[in-house]
Amino acid sequence: MPRWLVVILVLFVGFLLLSMAAFIALPFLLQAFLPKVGTVLVYEMEVAKPPHEAAYAAEKTVAMLDRRLNRGFQRRATIRAIGGNRIEVGVYGNDPATVEYIAECIERSGTLEFRIVANVHKHQKEIEIAKNEPGKTSYDDSKGEWSARWIPFKRGEKFDPQTNLVRTRKLKDKEINEVLVVRDFYDVTGDFLANARPGVDYSGKPCVLFSFSSKGGQLFGMLTGDNLPDQKSGAKNQLGIVLNGVMYSAPNIQAIITDHGQITGNFTQSEVDRIVSCLNAGSLPVNLRKVEQRSAGAN
Repeated sequence: MPRWLVVILVLFVGFLLLSMAAFIALPFLLQAFLPKVGTVLVYEMEVAKPPHEAAYAAEKTVAMLDRRLNRGFQRRATIRAIGGNRIEVGVYGNDPATVEYIAECIERSGTLEFRIVANVHKHQKEIEIAKNEPGKTSYDDSKGEWSARWIPFKRGEKFDPQTNLVRTRKLKDKEINEVLVVRDFYDVTGDFLANARPGVDYSGKPCVLFSFSSKGGQLFGMLTGDNLPDQKSGAKNQLGIVLNGVMYSAPNIQAIITDHGQITGNFTQSEVDRIVSCLNAGSLPVNLRKVEQRSAGAN
């Protein structure tokens, strides 16, 4: 056998042996260099579903949480469904701030709604119905559907009690300020978003910029077009921007808006990043309730 062929065979065999050794050692090398889970969070899905539907909801929830928490090469946690109706999240590392950030991202429903704030110039009937019903939602018996709903609003947002209907109620040991919104035909929600992204508002503060899909733009145009300032009285309608069940702002509607807008609310940049992540991942199919938090080594 020619010497050059022997050399090639030896090199080839050596390459195969090195490749096999690398393949066997790779999992151990990855385990040594990848971050380790430091804290385990366990959430229960707050929904009563048949087993097959619960399994589908859990699978969808895991996928959405993965999009929220693990963007690109930035891996923050492992996420899996356990026990049929629970989601387990293993947070990498032992930084308490990271655990708090992860928990907040998980517990945000990721919902976005655009609702017209009730005012005495246009919604007297809905206001009278709401005054006579102490609950969170009031119903129009003639139509058999909800007519108005109370929405908590963020501290610092102000409404005119002469124009809007506001109230303060106690929830456990907290006082919550709420404003009444009315039902509309268009029901524009985050389901019609094309994308959300960080930005700055007119005063240079962090805000969330968003744009609609074609269908969402049409609906948003009709919603704002139906609620322009009254030509005779000049009375204005407010568009409530409701994020995760809380109204963050309620600007006056001055003109028809179709394809884009912004959410303001004295946000920090980290809050904006979290909101954008939630909106782009989509709203969770179920509500989650934390039932356990433990160190990874604890049983």
